[in-house]
Amino acid sequence: QRTLLTGEPMRRHQEYWRRQLTGARLPDLTAADTPDTAWEPPGPATEPTEGAVDTVDLPERVVAGLQALARRERTTMFTVLLALLHAELYRTTGQPDLSVASMFANRNRPELRETVGLLAGMVVLRARVEPEHGFCELLRRCHGAVLGAFTYSELPFQLLPRTYT
Repeated sequence: QRTLLTGEPMRRHQEYWRRQLTGARLPDLTAADTPDTAWEPPGPATEPTEGAVDTVDLPERVVAGLQALARRERTTMFTVLLALLHAELYRTTGQPDLSVASMFANRNRPELRETVGLLAGMVVLRARVEPEHGFCELLRRCHGAVLGAFTYSELPFQLLPRTYT
């Protein structure tokens, strides 16, 4: 990582993230103003629970369909679910240019693959939703964002250019 954080490798990583993040905005979940897209918190306010997890069980046929879509588009389930998240955020916020953060395992170096412990790093995944181009185009854009983020994931999150809001 020290080698990465100097010279040409650092410049390449920073330039990628600068291009990727310039003008990016986090989804504004308070901006929805129509009944169909208004976001409402689930139920009455409750005390935060440390370690709480929300889960959703999808029917087998839905999972099979998503897996078939991933195979057909030559991508992963992660990317399909990311595209679905972007589509839902667009539906909820009306924002076509969306950025979300995700953890990456940072085990792309062979000497780290067998290491025990958390080596995750944060990346920002940005995609533009253009409904007139359809979901498969959004999926392709998300696929590109995931590949780029994976390629340039070694730059620590705290060193990303601060070009997003």
